Amino acid sequence: MKRKSQIPLFCLVLSAMVWTSPAWAEDSDERITGRVETALLLSPVLSGRSIDVAVEDGSVMLTGNIGSNLERDLALAVAASMPGVSEVEESLDLQQGETGTEAAQNAQLRQSSFNEWQQAHIAAQLRQDFEESPVLDGENITFVLDGDHLTLEGSVETELERMVATQLSQRLEAVAVVDNRLEVEEEPTATEPVEMPADTED
Repeated sequence: MKRKSQIPLFCLVLSAMVWTSPAWAEDSDERITGRVETALLLSPVLSGRSIDVAVEDGSVMLTGNIGSNLERDLALAVAASMPGVSEVEESLDLQQGETGTEAAQNAQLRQSSFNEWQQAHIAAQLRQDFEESPVLDGENITFVLDGDHLTLEGSVETELERMVATQLSQRLEAVAVVDNRLEVEEEPTATEPVEMPADTED
């Protein structure tokens, strides 16, 4: 079965998985493919699955095998959280007939999978909010979620951008604490020309 996921549908930041780009529309399909593949490999739940990634004009197609519908949703969320991705479709096959050992292993991973899935949803939403903000330039902002504690790191050009980043982060229901470590870049100050004293005749 083929399913499609649009980024605006996500309402829940991929933990320890941070990518930044000032112009997502200019990202090549090859770069987007690499980001999604890396994110899937770094996922403790999905790293053992065989998932292929194809990208065309920012649209991601996932194919391969997964072990549960939760893994399917997680793969979609992880892909959608990557910069440059406009939409995500999937044609992932659900493997059936688990052995007792496999079922026990999947049960142990279920909570971990859900947590990672939720964090990926938060990443997608926060990146979308940063991109749509008329004030904030998120080019140099990175973020990491640990439970319900969100840390913002990097730099912005103005104090206003720093404040907006905090406000957008605090709007997320899954985030209880925002630790804003963003540094405001030193804005260039206009220096008045120094007038040299006129030559005086002796």
